[in-house]
Amino acid sequence: MTSKADNYIKKTEEIIAQMTEKNREYFSNLQYYMILSSLIVDEKEVREQIYNMSLDLLDAEKNNLSAESYFGKNPKAMADDLIKQTKPEPFWKTLAFIVTIEFLGLGSFSLYQFSNSGSLDINILSFFIWGLLGFLFIIFLLYLLKNSVYSQFSKRITYLATSVIIIFLLAIAFSFNILSHIGYVLTISQPYDWLIMGCFFLLLLSYARKITYFRPLFLPALALFSNGVIKRYYLLGILQGELWQRWLPLSLLLISIIAFYIWLYLLLKKSK
Repeated sequence: MTSKADNYIKKTEEIIAQMTEKNREYFSNLQYYMILSSLIVDEKEVREQIYNMSLDLLDAEKNNLSAESYFGKNPKAMADDLIKQTKPEPFWKTLAFIVTIEFLGLGSFSLYQFSNSGSLDINILSFFIWGLLGFLFIIFLLYLLKNSVYSQFSKRITYLATSVIIIFLLAIAFSFNILSHIGYVLTISQPYDWLIMGCFFLLLLSYARKITYFRPLFLPALALFSNGVIKRYYLLGILQGELWQRWLPLSLLLISIIAFYIWLYLLLKKSK
């Protein structure tokens, strides 16, 4: 069943498509900023508010008013005031949001482990360290993306900081190999490993639908999953040769990282 928030999203997109190019750009930036600023307030109320604002702007266009003249030259301040007046999410929904973000971090680590071994062998110590780091990274990324909407300087900082953080996390991931013989290792057997990976991808797709800037993350995640599948069938002897063992997995990972940066750059450039 489609939720009220989803209905507002669909209706808002239809209205935005009818706006002039300049007004569409203005309102799209306003919408993204409000969404990124409202992760712990009532989503339905925010979506309804955005929908009503889009209707108001479309009516204003008929009177030859631009978005800037109608909403003002400081949409960021206006959006902040509106978000402050929005009722907060219930405690259990806020907790669910935190758990979801943590699951994204843990899912990233699970993908990394799966890509290396072809099976889901989880070192408990590494698992929780990576989960904490992944959680902090995603929260920081959301903060940077929110502040990138109305500042070109912040956009560049966001792109640079995201690159540095990802490289840092990859370095930590490689260092976790040292911990592979320390602590208890839990092996997730088939088909439960596929189920966990599938839940992670569904969660990532759900966030990509709500937050456009999450979409590039799907590429490296898919590359890691593909490498895990290749590794599993290589160990079973179904796939053989240096191509499957080394070069194809390495190529998939490099291509996905390059594509991630290009996609993120285009999204940030589009939101100028």
